[in-house]
Amino acid sequence: STRFLALHTATTINISVGTVSSGTTITFGTVVTITGIANGGASLLTALSTGRWALIYSNTQAYGAIISVSGTTVTTSTVQLSASAIGTYNYCKLGDQIVVASTTTKVNVLTDASGTATAGTEITIPTTVSAAVMGFGTDFVVLCQATTGSPLVIKIIGNNAVLYDSPYTYTGSAQLLTSGLVLDWEVPSST
Repeated sequence: STRFLALHTATTINISVGTVSSGTTITFGTVVTITGIANGGASLLTALSTGRWALIYSNTQAYGAIISVSGTTVTTSTVQLSASAIGTYNYCKLGDQIVVASTTTKVNVLTDASGTATAGTEITIPTTVSAAVMGFGTDFVVLCQATTGSPLVIKIIGNNAVLYDSPYTYTGSAQLLTSGLVLDWEVPSST
């Protein structure tokens, strides 16, 4: 048989494990529901290095959930990531963490702490970011500034994002960074 994680969003998020047996029969386990979201508010579902799943969702605020699956049983742990009004989100997965940057200059980190969703301290960055978010190693994320295409380096310390005062300069064009290629730019060491 084959198992899969089923996610349905509307004004709630319903999560269940489906099992396909005999090629044509699908059986679902107990449905777990996350309430209080905007219609279609789930914006990211991704597998983590821990074997669990991370979900980012929103209403007028940003939330994160860690989803654990055992057999056909689903459990969730949720946490608020941002109390601010939100825009579009950009994400970067670093092992068991998701760095979440909104277009409203807010950045936070969702961490899977043994199945418990944990949020870092939300920070405000000096500019809005575009869709490009890239991770380096286990503790650096580069955000692309929306207006200039210049990089903004965020260092992850434990469960928190810190604006990294990078002495490095970006000498390429904005298109290089937004297309996912970083040339002419030195990555800071993780020390």
